[in-house]
Amino acid sequence: MNRGTAINQIYKSLMIFSAFICGNQQIKSQGILLENAIANRQLQAVFSATGNLDGVNTNSHIGKCVSYQLRNLTAKPMTVKLDAGYIFKPEDTTIQPLLFTDNKTWVLAAGATFKGYLNAMCAALHKGSPQKDRSYRLGKMANGVMKKFAELVAKKQYQSSQAQSVLWAITNKKDLYGELSGNTQMEKDLMNFAKTEIGIDPTTRGQIYNPKKQLEVQKKVSVKVSDVFNTEDSGTLVIKILDQYGNVKLQQKLQDQKSPGEVKYEFWISSADLPLGKYIVKYYINNEEAYKTNFELKFDE
Repeated sequence: MNRGTAINQIYKSLMIFSAFICGNQQIKSQGILLENAIANRQLQAVFSATGNLDGVNTNSHIGKCVSYQLRNLTAKPMTVKLDAGYIFKPEDTTIQPLLFTDNKTWVLAAGATFKGYLNAMCAALHKGSPQKDRSYRLGKMANGVMKKFAELVAKKQYQSSQAQSVLWAITNKKDLYGELSGNTQMEKDLMNFAKTEIGIDPTTRGQIYNPKKQLEVQKKVSVKVSDVFNTEDSGTLVIKILDQYGNVKLQQKLQDQKSPGEVKYEFWISSADLPLGKYIVKYYINNEEAYKTNFELKFDE
């Protein structure tokens, strides 16, 4: 082989090697979504609740809530990614789903198994805590405000009880009054998020919602209230809707109850009329309370 041929051969080899490296870097930067890798049976994934990693408590709401084991089922290396905002669904529907609040990328060799923990937060205040070893599966990506919240927590690494409270404000109308002091940058950011994205002011008792923002974010939540009761009186029938603090939010004269007996009444109420939350309905005849019930305006799960 003469000198010119040798140089050309070396040049070709370098070009091939360079293309291989660039190609690998591109694959690594893009990666495969974990959701797709599981669906395509390229990857086996097992998820469970960790409980607190200190070994003392049996459940945990924030931080490294999810234990995982991933196994590459292919004969090639694989780069897999999981973006903030995915929801982990529990096999036991009485316990809380978990919102993934981080960004994660794995590079798995062919046939390799990888274990570890993922940051997440509970996303259903009224359900049970995610106890240790309870099984979970990867669900879909959240949308809207929940997705924005997860991205904020992941970017700033706000894995905290204060952030958990904000998530519960999104999913379950948790009152944020007294939860955020605003003394740290994290709390300032979370307060700003609550005001601009959820439409509430954490410094005001009773979850005062901004009506315009509420309609934009919550897309008009509605509920039907149906009541049947008996009364021994006749006279003017008035309905009052009160918040949890006893404040009258809506009041309307219905009709005259001409004689004692059964009263039937139903109505629709929506977030165009009231902020999300729990309410008390009271019926009055001649200014005397005749019947009381309640309802809740809330997000669909």
